[in-house]
Amino acid sequence: MPVDWGEWGVQLRTISDHIIEHAKWKTEADKKKTIDEIIMKHDYLRSAYMGLWKAELQPMYYSHIKKMAQRDVEFEIREEALFALAKFRKREDIPLIKEVLQGYSLQMGRSSWGLLTEFPDTSYMEVLQDYYRRRFYKVVCRDRDLEKAGSYIGTLASYRSDSSAKILKEILNRKPMVPCTTDTVTLRQQLVRSIWNNPCTAYATLRGQISAEMRGLLKRDSINEAWTAENSGQLDTTGFYRDTATEPVRW
Repeated sequence: MPVDWGEWGVQLRTISDHIIEHAKWKTEADKKKTIDEIIMKHDYLRSAYMGLWKAELQPMYYSHIKKMAQRDVEFEIREEALFALAKFRKREDIPLIKEVLQGYSLQMGRSSWGLLTEFPDTSYMEVLQDYYRRRFYKVVCRDRDLEKAGSYIGTLASYRSDSSAKILKEILNRKPMVPCTTDTVTLRQQLVRSIWNNPCTAYATLRGQISAEMRGLLKRDSINEAWTAENSGQLDTTGFYRDTATEPVRW
């Protein structure tokens, strides 16, 4: 069925998904029973994919989640299954995860970057290298998506290897930082912080190069923290209305 998605147009949803996404439960335990039922018996539904991050993963889910990760569905929900599959930490699943991420690198979002960061493997370095060669500057210059570019840098830095150091060095030393007019001040700061927050032998030279810049950022942080501490609690909320009614559990 078509569902009005406002400025994003119309999205197609099954009737089952539409009902589930707008349902309410009395307790979290009741909702958990529904999630179990969907994943175990209806893993083809969009709600099954989106329910994965709402549930505590159980061994009984594994075969269903692997099937969901292999299913050719929109990547926005497929990456939820990939992240859940990675949580099981089975080495035999790494080639599958790597292959899918390489095939959908342009669409990688929050769950994909979280997967690569929280469940690292040396073989995923190839995904990060390919992304840098084929996607990174397009994301910054064409899409102007600095959040995604920052996620890439943070994930890359977490690998603390000679291979990640090589790419970080190229990004750090490029003059100008990107071949376009996108404002990269915040991205540069994130790059510096990511290198600094991942100390390792591979980054020793880079950390020496950015040490003065990082000291400046730390000084600014301390000033901001002092201002926040000084001004916290100054908003008088006396007399503000507070709704204390019990809210039903939603999807």
